[in-house]
Amino acid sequence: MKYRGDMQIAVILAVLLALVIAYLFGVGWQLRRIVERWHGRRWGGRFVAIAGAALFTASPYLSYKGLELRYVLARVPDPLHALWIEYRLERSWGIGLPGDNETGFVIYRLTGGSADWARRMGPRLVEGLGGSGVWQPTPVCDDQSGRWSGGSKLRNAAHRPDFRNYLSRYGFEVPVDRVRIDEANRVVRNPGAFYRYGRGGSITVIHPAQGKVYFAYAG
Repeated sequence: MKYRGDMQIAVILAVLLALVIAYLFGVGWQLRRIVERWHGRRWGGRFVAIAGAALFTASPYLSYKGLELRYVLARVPDPLHALWIEYRLERSWGIGLPGDNETGFVIYRLTGGSADWARRMGPRLVEGLGGSGVWQPTPVCDDQSGRWSGGSKLRNAAHRPDFRNYLSRYGFEVPVDRVRIDEANRVVRNPGAFYRYGRGGSITVIHPAQGKVYFAYAG
């Protein structure tokens, strides 16, 4: 079994190496074509050639950012859809392997259709939401799980939910804008929204009246 695992890793590394070589070859080929044909082109053709080379060079980064955006938007529970990301701050300590410490706070603005549908559903909204986990109405109750304690950084003597505690419970807090934290705290401390806990130490909160989804995690 160990031999098979080593072979799989070797194949993956070989494929990655081949892709890097092909990418570098493509960049070099593009630059050589620009240099060889520079004097035979007008400025319009030169601009197009440079733009094409720049786009090709940036394609790995653009592809990565596109996949990242798709992953971030996928956190919004079906059938809701996000119109844009209103606020986002995420940090990772490690090299991207399981067990690394990660903390994040994201606010999504829903599309008009999604927000209207959520408001029309009212208390029945939880029946139409996809994904796993149990949805509950706010305010969030202290369930003695330690999720909101923040370790030694308990900031709330009344034990009311505070996202600053939630994000710092493992000691890897991120500097989320205070206005955004206060906004999210008001949502989870008052009726009118729905929340559920998920994998990776996450919490998702839907506020139909605002047309927003709040997502936070610390794991």
